[in-house]
Amino acid sequence: MTGPFAAGASSARARAGGHQARFWGTLAALAVGVTLASLTAMLGAWVGWRSASPLPTLAQAREITEVVVPDSTIAEVTRHDALFYYENRDDHSFNRARALLIGDDDYTAGSVEVRLTDHLRDVRPVADRLERDGWETNNAAAFGLTARKGNWTLQVVLETSSDFRSAISFGRTEPGSVFPLALTGWAVGLALGYLLTTRVSALIRKMHIALRTAVYSLAGAGLLLLLPNTLVVPFIGAYSMVSLPPTMTPDAVWSFYMIWGIKGITNLGALMLSMATGTALVGAALSRAKS
Repeated sequence: MTGPFAAGASSARARAGGHQARFWGTLAALAVGVTLASLTAMLGAWVGWRSASPLPTLAQAREITEVVVPDSTIAEVTRHDALFYYENRDDHSFNRARALLIGDDDYTAGSVEVRLTDHLRDVRPVADRLERDGWETNNAAAFGLTARKGNWTLQVVLETSSDFRSAISFGRTEPGSVFPLALTGWAVGLALGYLLTTRVSALIRKMHIALRTAVYSLAGAGLLLLLPNTLVVPFIGAYSMVSLPPTMTPDAVWSFYMIWGIKGITNLGALMLSMATGTALVGAALSRAKS
């Protein structure tokens, strides 16, 4: 085919190729943006939790327990003051370097736990006494008896894991700044990821095909490794807002990231995505230097 018809067909193919390139470029920018948004949302929530109130003192926990379960005897009171922590952090088998790099199990909120010498069988009298003492209570089937007063939460543990005795566990309420900061972090991460990818993509298209393939491979693998955390972080935030009663201490938005293995692949994915960005920037700088 020659003449104006050939020129028109060639122009149409060029336009189609341009539209396709822009589509995939936009999709990649959104993927990176959403991935980065989950990471910055975790950072925002972490900053928000820094304003949490302190747990009750041991004396306060004892006093409240004696009011709500006056017929029980206190066996011991334990306190874990950290906002969130690994329950096995004091065990000899706990490896801090491993937990830092790839995570560990049983990441939970700090609490004061009052263990009783007996086993509570009926929580209704406990709920009545809590309400008379000014606590907001919730006896949902999924969570058992929980309560909230001021900056503290309370949960009646009918059977502890060690000896099946009951316990009263005190925790912190979530600070009001956590959700706004997490949401702000998510929005900032989305915008930064999208803009950065759009900028870097323009540089990548000018690279040698071998270097371009390396960048795409690193970025794709990084996004795939980060995908579990990307999907679960918004779910944790939404679940805490919609389904969890206000009488409970919610999981940290970053709690999924802290799990053994999940933290490892998330860290590796973030490293690979950073390497892809760095390679693209260095490659672009070398190309400019040669020209």
